Order: sequence, then structure tokens, then C-alpha cells
Amino acid sequence: MNFNRGMALFCVVSVLGYFLWRNPRKNYKKIVVFFFAFSSLSFFRTVIHMYEDVKPDYWLRQSDDIENVQFKSFPNVYMIQPDGYVAQSTMEKSPYNYQNDLFDWLRNNEFKVYDNFRSNYPASLTSNASLFNMKHHKFADMIFPEIEMANARESITTSNAVANIFKNNGYETYFIAEDEYFQQNKKQEVFDYYNIAIDDFPLNSKGDDTVKDVLADLKLVMHDSDNPKFFFVEKLLPHHVGFYKTDESVVQERDRYIERIKEVNLWLKTTIKYITEHDENSIIIILADHGGWVGLKSFNHLFSARESELITSTFSNISAIKWNGNLIKNYDTALRTNVNIFRVLFSALSENPKYLESLEDDSSYNLRLNSLGIKRVKKLIDGEGRIIQ
Repeated sequence: MNFNRGMALFCVVSVLGYFLWRNPRKNYKKIVVFFFAFSSLSFFRTVIHMYEDVKPDYWLRQSDDIENVQFKSFPNVYMIQPDGYVAQSTMEKSPYNYQNDLFDWLRNNEFKVYDNFRSNYPASLTSNASLFNMKHHKFADMIFPEIEMANARESITTSNAVANIFKNNGYETYFIAEDEYFQQNKKQEVFDYYNIAIDDFPLNSKGDDTVKDVLADLKLVMHDSDNPKFFFVEKLLPHHVGFYKTDESVVQERDRYIERIKEVNLWLKTTIKYITEHDENSIIIILADHGGWVGLKSFNHLFSARESELITSTFSNISAIKWNGNLIKNYDTALRTNVNIFRVLFSALSENPKYLESLEDDSSYNLRLNSLGIKRVKKLIDGEGRIIQ
């Protein structure tokens, strides 16, 4: 429960309890009603969560027939997701202030770097649910929207448009994750291969019970068959800032983040070199799920920050693609955010520009805390990249 909401509820309960207990014999009926009403709050929230888990997810419906797209070229596709890695323009400005050599290295290795790129949602589940379905969900119209969005995991690992489209075109699909966070629902179905099996982690998993070497796991399956393949590879670096319960400054959190950037840069270069040496004609996509959150002071600050640089820090993410001759001229002209990256890819592989007519709006959404501590969905960046205060 949010701290402000919890304090408000505590004050209300304390005041009511004080007046009722001053004369318990006289007020015993009111006391019974009070405790019944108080205990009903948890039941009410549980019923709402159950409803949100079973209600139809209309946001998943495509606006055209892209799920029937037919490819004309069939390169292997690798999507590598370094968690929380910001774009170059953001990396070089406050609060990051770091000159990062990875972007020039990518350009020198035939990657097209999309600067000023950003995610449409602030965290991994919400961002990847939108990414793998090429659609905005705006937190799925939840009554009480949360970062742990209803059915987000189902729309990533159980059924999603992107994996289905690859499979419809004869691809084998691989989901290679560093831990089981995306698979905690234990309903992994849509991908042909998962490097983490359902039995590898407990039912009450916190998301980090199993930690895998994703490059080693990728090497094991790269040459499973002669069929074309799509690989999603998650790397949990640099990750977002940690919000440690200490008096350490935002600057120290930034320094930790930069050290993790240096670490993941080495990993990315090693991984890209290996893929290039063993699968030279493939498409390689480097795409983070969201920004690094550097500058934020707490988890709740994620939902209340209004400074432009902090909003940018939340959403800015690396995007670079080695197209290897598969990009058709001008097909990526309007590519600015995560939600549209697979639609652009599928348009290029099918050589069909009609799918570019249904690009999603490039707005970015977060949750905002109101005065009662209740979260509501808020557009923070519009489709043209303007921050909305």
C-alpha cells in the first residue's frame, strides 16, 4: 500500500476507533459494523483483482490484418534487451553525464542507432506487454492501475502477436531470460523454447530464484535446426536505480548505474561479435525496455516526478538495429518508440508498406499519484516527443 494512503487510512481508523471505544457497551453494534466494513476493504480489492484477471483484454486487437502478414525474406532475428539502458542523447546529459563509447562502436559495426528513442511505458512488464503485441494498453483499463499490470505476463509469455506472426512464417521462437520474472504466472506457451522451465522456480517466486547465463543458453540453441529463428534475449543490466533504504545520494546511485553500463557494454560487444561470427546474415536488434530512472529518489518518485529530465530518464532507451540489407528505404522514418518496432520490422520483411499505415501513437504513459495516494494513468509524453506537465 502507498505510504500516504496508508497514513490516511491509519488516521481515519484511529479517530473512529477512539470515539467508538470510549463507550463500548453503548457502541458495540457500531463497533461490529466498523470492523466488518474495515475487513471488507481487502475483500473488495481482491474481487477487483479477480475481475481484472478475467475480463477481456480488448487492447490486444489489431487495427489491421498484420497477424496474417507474409514474409518475403527470412533472416534470423535476435532481439537483445539490456534492461534500463538509456539512449545516447540522454546518457550524455544530466543526470547521467556520461560519454558512452558503445553507440559509436555499434555504428562502426553496421548498426543503425535510433537516438532520442523511448519506451511507451516506465517498467519491464508494461513495456514488454506493449512491445510484443504492437499495441498500447494504457495499463489495460485497470480500476486500480499498477505497474504489475493485470495479465501483463500472459500477454508476453502465454500469447502474443509478435511470436505468433513469426511462427506463422515458419520461424522457431526462443525466449531466453536471465531470471523467471516474466514467467511467474507459470503459463509459458507461445514461444517454442524457454531457457527457464516451469519447474525451475517455485510457485511463490519473487522473480530472482533462478539466474541464468543467457549468452551460454543462446549458444546452446542457435543452431538447433535449419528453420529461421527469432530469439528474445533479456540481460538484466544496467537495470534501473535500486532505491536503497539509506542516506546515499542520487549521485551515488548514478555512479552505480554507470559502473553497470561499463559491465553490460562488454557483454553486449561479446554477444554481438559471437552472433555476427556464427550468423552473419541475421538481423540484430538492441532495444531496452525503459530508461534507467537515474535521478529518482524512491519508487513513489517514479509516479510523482515532474521535472523534464526525470521523465526523460524514465522513458529514454537504447535502440539500434543491424538490418543487414533487410531495411527498405524510408520504412523506418517514423520509428520513434518501442510499440512500433516489430510493425516496422514485419513491414520490411514482407516488403509491404500498408502495415505502416497503422502505426501506434508514440505517446508514453505512466501512473500518477493523486492526493489520496491512488494511481491514475497519465500521458507524460505526446506522440511528437513533447513532455506534458
